[in-house]
Amino acid sequence: MNVGRKVQHQTSRLTPNAPLVSIVVVNYNGMRYLKGCLDSIQRLTYPRREVILIDNASSDGSVCFVKENYPCVRIIENKENLGFAAGNNVGINAARGEYVFLLNQDTEVDRFCLDNLLNAIKIDDSVGVCGAKIRLFDERNRLQHAGGRYHLIGVALDRGFYEIDSGQYDKLEDVTFVCGAALLFRKSAASNVGLLDPIFFMYHEDVDFCIRMWLCGFRVLYVPSAVVYHKSGYVDTLKTGRRHPLIEFHKNKNTLLILLKNFDLFTILKWLPVTLCYRLYWLLRYLADRNLSCAKSVIDALIWTIRNVPYINSARQKIASAKKSSSFNVKECCADISEVWREFRKLSELRLSLKPRQP
Repeated sequence: MNVGRKVQHQTSRLTPNAPLVSIVVVNYNGMRYLKGCLDSIQRLTYPRREVILIDNASSDGSVCFVKENYPCVRIIENKENLGFAAGNNVGINAARGEYVFLLNQDTEVDRFCLDNLLNAIKIDDSVGVCGAKIRLFDERNRLQHAGGRYHLIGVALDRGFYEIDSGQYDKLEDVTFVCGAALLFRKSAASNVGLLDPIFFMYHEDVDFCIRMWLCGFRVLYVPSAVVYHKSGYVDTLKTGRRHPLIEFHKNKNTLLILLKNFDLFTILKWLPVTLCYRLYWLLRYLADRNLSCAKSVIDALIWTIRNVPYINSARQKIASAKKSSSFNVKECCADISEVWREFRKLSELRLSLKPRQP
């Protein structure tokens, strides 16, 4: 495995035997986004595709809208909001394609996006997952995600976040993870790795999925020629400084899960005390800011993790049975602490620059 090495991009023409791609879109009250998303899918140049809309019990009339205006879209209606991971799994299980393309409801895809993702994933059979270059929906020259790196302290780093896209991340390369807002994978690889973990109701399910791909001997590629535009809520968070307690709960819970589920005992013993100190830092920071709801979310995440040790042990056993440890190097795959520090400094400066000035 060579994380970060350059891979020459290969182009290929469609053949009569071009594989079917299943595009899965999870919808939850996404009426305001769906026209833009589904129209962009219709403009894709890759012809052999099916579109599956998974509705998580929406109440905004979006299902009726899709039925009336997009009759070719196959709709599966869940009786309750299953969340992002479990909702996608419903679509993956229903998919007929050799490849599955997960796409957020609040995205628009470039017309060549799917062709370029497929060209990359077909480089060789070891490529299990490919992800797009994601730009901000409302500031289309700025990046949201150009491949991801993960640190076991519990930090997911989106390379290039809020940078002007001037081609600085235009190398096709291996990364730790790609963003689940626009992620293509081999369905055959998922049969070994498993689907998205439904216990990740929101956030970091893509990191967990991609790390499991690495553990099972597959590569994860960032494909800069595949472009997607996404409405990122994180920019609003930076501008306002407001954090949602539910989001904080899931982020803290899920980063602990990634460490405890996927890595060997030595790695856990090394990094668990560090990541707990990192949770303590945020707990004290929220208390200092008198943000009691977010402080409680951090505590709730720790309590949830302790209560769900049986689930974590069961998941560890499943992953261990599929793992190809000889093909996985933790240090090579994951970010180092210097990357984390640079990202913190960058986000701190960005937060100050985006903060509205007092009159």
